[in-house]
Amino acid sequence: MKVLITGSCGSGKTTLMEELDKKGYKTSLKVEKDFWFEGSPKERSDFERMILTKRLKIYEAIKDEPLVFFDRGVFDPIVYRKFLGQEIPDDYRQIARTYRYDKVFITEPLDSHEPNPERDHLIKNSEDARKWHSFMLETLREFGYNPIVIKNMPVEDRIAFVLQHL
Repeated sequence: MKVLITGSCGSGKTTLMEELDKKGYKTSLKVEKDFWFEGSPKERSDFERMILTKRLKIYEAIKDEPLVFFDRGVFDPIVYRKFLGQEIPDDYRQIARTYRYDKVFITEPLDSHEPNPERDHLIKNSEDARKWHSFMLETLREFGYNPIVIKNMPVEDRIAFVLQHL
């Protein structure tokens, strides 16, 4: 079962993934380390293409596991472009139709967003995080998903919530 956990920067999804990993669940975290810091793009369009390529490598590397949790997915470059008011390339849409998840969760934005300058290149405040969340919900529904919203609660409660919905 391929389970996607997505959400805006700073919404606690990676913390949730790290705790699932510590509990022995297969997650994309270890595989991401193999691909994430390869190369550095020069242009913004190169950056989003690089992100998508890495997401596909991660997906392919662990897709056949009986149960695997993915931290973010193939929808992020689409949401990235929506957030910036840009057109979405047809191949991005095709990839989102092809690379499927069995269950999709989205973390609710936190009330106070503290941007991480190393990772949050778009999300600068709570308003941006809510905007990203809205675009992600819209995009997931566009591709036929009924995402389950993970409310703001302690990480152990989030884990219990996710596991009870599998």
